[in-house]
Amino acid sequence: GETAAQKKTKEDKLRVKVLKAEEKLAKIDVAIQSYAEDGSLDAVCAFVLFNSPESQQDCLRDYTTTRWVSCVPVRGTTVFGYEAPLWLLNMVQAPALRFEPIKGMLPRETGKSFALRVAKAPEPTNVLWENLEVGRVAGFLRRNLSSFLTFIIILISFSVIVVA
Repeated sequence: GETAAQKKTKEDKLRVKVLKAEEKLAKIDVAIQSYAEDGSLDAVCAFVLFNSPESQQDCLRDYTTTRWVSCVPVRGTTVFGYEAPLWLLNMVQAPALRFEPIKGMLPRETGKSFALRVAKAPEPTNVLWENLEVGRVAGFLRRNLSSFLTFIIILISFSVIVVA
């Protein structure tokens, strides 16, 4: 077996490891807090797992049923068939369906709730995880730039074939 001195040495080594881990954790907490204070941790999307398919269907139904707000048909997150901007959703989405932050959750307390966009998620194998942070405008610009460059390449290739 181990002697008392060996056990004491192992305990001391473990205490040192725990202290180092706690110091690392404290540094990470400071970094997270600084990100939270400057708004870098704003959520852009979330994936939710339901306990049953019925729960998922209930949620999708709640967020996609048509409501009439001041003679405007609001179907989930669309108005007149077009994807509604969040400022408009904040005005027309039922208060019970909005996100209400818990006091102290946000670095800047606004006292208001936020509209949510809800859609059925694609299968996990179809998600390009690295592209989740790409916004709508950036995605639109990337797709159109790619299409334009492809068109130019095809046009140049056609021209070379015709001239040759």
